[in-house]
Amino acid sequence: MSGVREAKKAERRREILESAAEAFTEMGYRGTTIAGIADRMGAPKSAIGYHHFESKHEIAVEIVEYARSRWWSLIEVVSAESGTGLEKLLTLLLSAAVDARNNVLASAAVRLAADQRVNGFALPPSEFSWRGIAHDFVWQSLESGELPREHPVEKVVSVVLTGSYGVFVSENQGFEDVRTDEHLREVWRTILPSLGVRDADTLVDGLQVIAIAESAPGVAPSKPGTGGEQASPEA
Repeated sequence: MSGVREAKKAERRREILESAAEAFTEMGYRGTTIAGIADRMGAPKSAIGYHHFESKHEIAVEIVEYARSRWWSLIEVVSAESGTGLEKLLTLLLSAAVDARNNVLASAAVRLAADQRVNGFALPPSEFSWRGIAHDFVWQSLESGELPREHPVEKVVSVVLTGSYGVFVSENQGFEDVRTDEHLREVWRTILPSLGVRDADTLVDGLQVIAIAESAPGVAPSKPGTGGEQASPEA
């Protein structure tokens, strides 16, 4: 019987996280309430607090940690692929963005990471950093001669990340139709030539989306050797 109870508890926890993720994605951290999450589930507020979560912040943290574990998994796969540093970076960003469009918990994690800067709440520190990871891949392309050294690595990182993240945020907030893959490729075709990338069209057209293996929330993230700074605003 204990096994059945544990399975039901795990299923309820997953239901809470998915309902909360929908709310966070649509309304942000400030606009989401425990009562609103419960309403989406068709359950009383006590269904969330009883042996599950004590606060909205605790739910947000678990969602973000789950997304980080997915991103670490993706980074591990991309890092092992052949190709240049820039190819790997763009593949990583494209795959993560498409995953966030299709996985409600990953989508909520992106919204929460943006919200924490303006809504006065903090996510736990992490070794995960989009900026640090991008720095490593860009440095590889500078070292190999794929990118000209006339642009500092931080400038290249900022241009690529700002453009890429802006596409997802505009879609996520309803400013654009949902065409994540197409939008990102359009942005990169525009900005990469300004960074000295030769034949940006061929590079962008050849990028493939890598699917992230599914896992249950609560799985501890693996940490491949790629990565740099401590948690960035995009974390």
